[in-house]
Amino acid sequence: MSDKFAIYRPKLQDACQFYGLNVSRETEDSVMMYMEELLKWNNTYNLTALKTFDDVFVQHILDSLSVVPEIKKCAKSDSFTLVDVGSGAGLPGIVLALWFPNAKVICVDSVNKKMTFVQYVAGKIGCKNVQAIHSRIEEISPLEADIVISRAFASITDFVRLSSIHCKTSGHICAMKSVQVQEDIDEFTKSTNDWLVKEVKTLQIPELDVTRNLVVIDRKAG
Repeated sequence: MSDKFAIYRPKLQDACQFYGLNVSRETEDSVMMYMEELLKWNNTYNLTALKTFDDVFVQHILDSLSVVPEIKKCAKSDSFTLVDVGSGAGLPGIVLALWFPNAKVICVDSVNKKMTFVQYVAGKIGCKNVQAIHSRIEEISPLEADIVISRAFASITDFVRLSSIHCKTSGHICAMKSVQVQEDIDEFTKSTNDWLVKEVKTLQIPELDVTRNLVVIDRKAG
């Protein structure tokens, strides 16, 4: 593994300590390799607007890592199915697959080159629990997921409308959003009688001077 990653290993370890997570040397290697492959492919396929290791590490890796403790709370066991909608280059799906090796992680995106990359990089870094599907989420048969997550949708209303068919009755929909989220939640609440916002969790991202939110949405009882 290239020496260029030497500065990121302690930063990853510090972030995991901040989130109360364990990280093995093998997982560190996988994260570094993922970053390297993403930027290598990005030169040709334009998978992300971020062009440097620093930006990818903070805005992609740490941002995705921030939801791991909340996914632990949502999951009923170590073995669960998670669908990452609008996954792009596999975010947060790849990161979640690394921290939940017994989970089945399904990354869905309508851009073929992005899903080609996800399938390739999952094999490269040893994520055998990742499946990549090239399709619009609304065109796929129900995936029976315990958790459906996205950091890509512009509105919670559209995310739930298009993706809820894939969530089990007892499952959770999780929307990763910026700090300005209340207007989005208000619009969603007015649009549905079937779902409710269970929790809005504020997420702190090390090295990023902004806060994020994870909006956890459940079906209404009865």
